[in-house]
Amino acid sequence: MSRLKMGNKKVAGFETRKGRHLAIQRDVQGINVWTEDLEPPRSIAPFERYPVNRRRHSNLDAQAPRVGNERDARLWRIASTEDLVALLYWYNQA
Repeated sequence: MSRLKMGNKKVAGFETRKGRHLAIQRDVQGINVWTEDLEPPRSIAPFERYPVNRRRHSNLDAQAPRVGNERDARLWRIASTEDLVALLYWYNQA
């Protein structure tokens, strides 16, 4: 996984080897991760679906466009570093 841009105080965007975008939201307590709207093979963590017409964090469009406002996305609320590792491992393979 590599950085898309340097990021800012609110969002940092990344891209997997297969071209999928992911963003870590920095302006909240806890770990919030935005991904493209893919279904994992097993339950990893709680998430909320954001269809294309539902507004989301304004910095996503610039930092990770494939999870921005013009596409379906998921917001994962990660409770532990173990859940984060599981999510990143799965997503990097997807």
